[in-house]
Amino acid sequence: METARPRSDEHSTSLRTNHGGVCLFFLDSLKVSRILFDGICSFEVTCARITGPQFSATFAVVYRPGSSAVTDLFFSEFSDLLQQIAVSSTPVFVVGDLNIHLDVVDDAAALKVLDILSTHSLTQHITQSTHNRGRTLDVLITRHDQAVTSVNVDPPSLSDHSMIVANVNLHAPPAFTVTRLPRRSWRSLDVDKFAEDLRHSTLMQTPPSDVNELFQCYNETLRSLVDIHAPLRMVSCWRGPRSAHWYDGECRKEKAKTRRLEHVCRHCPTSETQSCWRQPSSRLRKLLQHKASQYWSTAISSGNGDSKSLWTKINVLLKPPRPASSTSLSADDFAAYFTDKVNSIRSATAGAPPPVINTRTDVDRLSTFKPVTDDEIRRLLSAVPAKQCALDPATTWLIKQLADVISPVICHLCKLQYVTTVMPSTNCSEASHRSLSSQQTNI
Repeated sequence: METARPRSDEHSTSLRTNHGGVCLFFLDSLKVSRILFDGICSFEVTCARITGPQFSATFAVVYRPGSSAVTDLFFSEFSDLLQQIAVSSTPVFVVGDLNIHLDVVDDAAALKVLDILSTHSLTQHITQSTHNRGRTLDVLITRHDQAVTSVNVDPPSLSDHSMIVANVNLHAPPAFTVTRLPRRSWRSLDVDKFAEDLRHSTLMQTPPSDVNELFQCYNETLRSLVDIHAPLRMVSCWRGPRSAHWYDGECRKEKAKTRRLEHVCRHCPTSETQSCWRQPSSRLRKLLQHKASQYWSTAISSGNGDSKSLWTKINVLLKPPRPASSTSLSADDFAAYFTDKVNSIRSATAGAPPPVINTRTDVDRLSTFKPVTDDEIRRLLSAVPAKQCALDPATTWLIKQLADVISPVICHLCKLQYVTTVMPSTNCSEASHRSLSSQQTNI
């Protein structure tokens, strides 16, 4: 640590100052790639990307001399530093001593630093005093979504600053896996031709009069037409982290361009290459923010008064990403959870008085059924969500698009089932998928 302090010259043993100097210690088993920044003169910085067997992160150690006044140059260079490392795909950590009173709410320099952090979607985790004079001068800066489990600030002892120890969760990025799975090319399906073949099918021309045969004809006809117009084929599926819904081709193209310029800058760090990389980086960040804002504004405004759908969309925005976990739950864990839950509810309500149930006398009774109409079937199909089961002969979105053609068939199916009081055997099947969540310990 002593050799990291600034000296009068490279071979001298005399110290130039009694403060300053930044260093980054790491295990020799880790892979470290140093990141250089030219032209920064208002503060000291050393930055590196550290990669281990199960993680990769970018660390920057900064120091701004307290003897120097806080100038606009510092804010400009500090913002440029954050801009260049914030676009990294790895977790980002900025630590060090800024010698700015971050605990003073009305301090102009502190407010400016917090505004810069907010612009780059970063946050400062240290809120306690880190100096023997009771000020918060040191920083631990990460992304907003970075999990920091604990931050311990010890009282100053060896120096006038505190030793700060933080625990963070660094998970390895999920590995991509490629599997061969059967898929249908729904994009190539011609709905008009599908509807034309459906009109000339046995289901539409001479439907069976028996309810079981009619349901079987319905399933077989739709399945056979689907196999003709969208046959199954084996495709390679990449399994891994999914991009956001708003991340489109324009974002990918701009990101690829920015990454190429970053690669050039990393291998040839000059003021010219940094300038060429800095502008696309800023443009990429603004594009991503615009795409996300536009997507969610459209999604929320399209709620059409549906409070359930609106809350589902807002909940995605408010809920933080679920951290990856290696915890595996067994069937015994699943059963024990619900057993304990039932027992806790019983013990909590053991002394509660019995509920008072008032019997209603004037109740409208359901005594008659009205035959369903084609128009009612069309309205139901237009309102039903596009979800389907593995037992469905055709996807729900296709049935919705064929509403005008298939509504009379579904209407006839409903009427025949009630008239004959027969539940077709094809409607008594089920497809269950038991899944124990491995993403969280709470079920």
